[in-house]
Amino acid sequence: MKDTKMLGIYWTPSTDEFNFPLNQIKCHFSESPLTKRSILSNIMSIFDPLGLIAFATVQGKLILRSLWSVKIDWDSSVSENITKLWTRFLNLLENTSKIKIPRYYGTIINAKLELHTFVDASDSAYGAVCYFLIQSGSRKSCTLVSLKTRVAPLKALTIPRLELQAALLGVRLAKAVKKAHGLEFQREVYWSDSRDVLFWIKGENRRYKQFVS
Repeated sequence: MKDTKMLGIYWTPSTDEFNFPLNQIKCHFSESPLTKRSILSNIMSIFDPLGLIAFATVQGKLILRSLWSVKIDWDSSVSENITKLWTRFLNLLENTSKIKIPRYYGTIINAKLELHTFVDASDSAYGAVCYFLIQSGSRKSCTLVSLKTRVAPLKALTIPRLELQAALLGVRLAKAVKKAHGLEFQREVYWSDSRDVLFWIKGENRRYKQFVS
C-alpha cells in the first residue's frame, strides 16, 4: 500500500509507520545562485511537528543562524562555506528517507507507564526529547514520542546556561506531551548530565542572578 499523507505527515498503512521522503523536496540548490531566500524557503517547507527528525532539521537552522550572523541580503549569493554546509545538509535529508517511526506506542492499557525526558546542549544548539517507557507484565518497551531543538543565540552563552535552557525546554516539552496524551504516568524522570543545572534546580532562586533565577 502506498504512503498516505495525513496532516502533512507521511504514513505507511501496511506497516503503520511514519516516514520522511524528504528526498522528494525540490530544493532551490539547483538554482543559480544559492541565496538566503531559497535556503529559508526549503528549510521552512519541512513539516515535522513531533520533531522526529529534528537531528537533521537543526542542521538547517544552524545554517540560517550563520547567514544571519554575516547579515547578507536576501537575494545575494551565499559564501562557498555556506554552500558546502548546504550540500551536506541536503545529503543528510536524503538519508532521512530511510527512517521509519512506528505510529503505535505499544500496549498502554493496564500497563505501567513512565515518561522520561532527556536534555542536552552544546555551544551551537540544545534540545530535549521525550520517551514513553511501557511495562506490561514482563514485557518492556521504549518509544520515542517527541523532540524539540533550538539553536544557540548569536550572543554567546556559557554551556551551563545553555544546559539550563535545555532543561527548561524539556519541562515545557514534557508538559505539552502530557496535555496532548491525557495519560496517567506512574513515574516521570527528567535527565540532565549538567551538574551546574542540577545544583541550580535544587537551590533557591533568590540566590541567583536573574537569568538563572
